Amino acid sequence: MKHYILFFPLFISIVLLSQMSYATHLRAGQITAIRDTNYSNTPTYIFTLTLYRDACPTCADQLKSTIVLLPIINGQRLSPIAKLEADLNLPRRVVGNEIEELTYTFNYTFPSSGSYVIYFQEEYRNAEIVNMSNSVVTPFYVETVLNIVPSIGSNSTPQLRNPPVDNAEVGQKFTYNPAAFDPDGDSLSYKMIIPRQTALLTVANYRSPETVAPPVGIPEAGSGTPTFVLNPLNGDITWDAPSAYGIGSKGYAEYNIAFVVEEWRKTAADHIKIGEIVRDMQITVREQPNKRPELIIPKDTCIVAGTVLKAIIRATDPDQNQSIRISSESAIFSTSTALFPNQPAATLDPPNHPPKVRDQYQYQGNPAQSNFEWKTVCEQVRAQPYDVVFKAEDNAPVPNQLTDTKTWRITVV
Repeated sequence: MKHYILFFPLFISIVLLSQMSYATHLRAGQITAIRDTNYSNTPTYIFTLTLYRDACPTCADQLKSTIVLLPIINGQRLSPIAKLEADLNLPRRVVGNEIEELTYTFNYTFPSSGSYVIYFQEEYRNAEIVNMSNSVVTPFYVETVLNIVPSIGSNSTPQLRNPPVDNAEVGQKFTYNPAAFDPDGDSLSYKMIIPRQTALLTVANYRSPETVAPPVGIPEAGSGTPTFVLNPLNGDITWDAPSAYGIGSKGYAEYNIAFVVEEWRKTAADHIKIGEIVRDMQITVREQPNKRPELIIPKDTCIVAGTVLKAIIRATDPDQNQSIRISSESAIFSTSTALFPNQPAATLDPPNHPPKVRDQYQYQGNPAQSNFEWKTVCEQVRAQPYDVVFKAEDNAPVPNQLTDTKTWRITVV
């Protein structure tokens, strides 16, 4: 009997290790929703679940995913009304540093107007995230809240254009922006939250990145207290600056954060909140001699509709032997009327290639510059500024490339 007692814990340990080896290793993600205009008389929506995870041979192949929908009445979350399953959209995309992007598309017609939660939960996160405990056995959870109110018009959620995985460097300021855009022109605001493993349960022992020590991070200026700040108006995230905590022999440390993008609609009486998206993202910190590039963009501007707005976007890099690529994420570059209804779109020259692609021809010299142009029209007038997120990326060897991100706000009147 004693041999069986000794064997049982060993058997359980082997089973758990096997499950973790073939878990999904999730790093980041979110759920977005677009009103399906093919069904104008019913509240029909297209949901997109976007996940980022390890691209590894032992990771479970996530060919299907499920989201759950439930109503909110008087502030209380009720029982689910639907569980939707979808196949993985192919081809999957590798976004760098052995990370792949997975997307799933769901269609659903709600039974009535009202408030709804759409959530995704899956086992597990990737291992050794340093600002939470036991990430490899911690579920990954994101949700979106959608308010369907016919009296104030159609509603789609904000669309997040910038992937939620990025690199940072010890002792250098890290900048990021989700490049959120609301197709309906609703106002957006941003706030930090603790990453979750269920709707009500946050991850264990979470610490904000700037508090993780020792050693304590030193701001890029060379002295002072490290900070981690989210701009509530435009979504800019600034971490000044990461420390070497947790890097060790593997050469990197991974941090997760989460934030909410809230959407607000102006009515005759006030602004009302009509939805929100939770995004969970991952930042990988390394310690190596590469220096980040620096962007130079125009000041926030206001233009009269009908004006042609032109600007030069510049970037420099202290490492003179490196080239720089300038890219931008904003719906105003999209020629899709579903994403950017009021055409024409803006342009960036050299062409604005997505940051997922690392072809050498996209890189310029050092310094680098791109020409922005937007022929505005009256239909683009709105109270909410258009946020244009620019990114400068150097061509250091993968995975050591670094970026600078800045947001230009354009108001069309």
